[in-house]
Amino acid sequence: MSTNRLVLISDKRLMAVYSLLIIMKLQPLGKRALLKKIKREEKSSGGIVLPDTVDKDEVNEGEILALGDQKKAKKLGLKLGDKVIYAYGREIKMADEEMVLVDFDEISAIVK
Repeated sequence: MSTNRLVLISDKRLMAVYSLLIIMKLQPLGKRALLKKIKREEKSSGGIVLPDTVDKDEVNEGEILALGDQKKAKKLGLKLGDKVIYAYGREIKMADEEMVLVDFDEISAIVK
């Protein structure tokens, strides 16, 4: 007797699996990290959401998905899942996922 079961996966878990599939295709080389871009919704002090067309100081923030040189990353204190602030990198768009490939030198801070 076979039973068909429907398994529901939360959006967060599904995105994690989806991200993993993308990461498996991209492995940074050398002193580089692959980051998932984090977009923050910008609000004014009065709570009004600012559209992308408004000039604003933008902080580049991302979550580490993959690391190249593991020894160098460990010395810098970088690990998978860390949220970091970076200066700039090479933008990559794969399957509607926005990522950035950055040199370790371009990572300014780890967000705790």
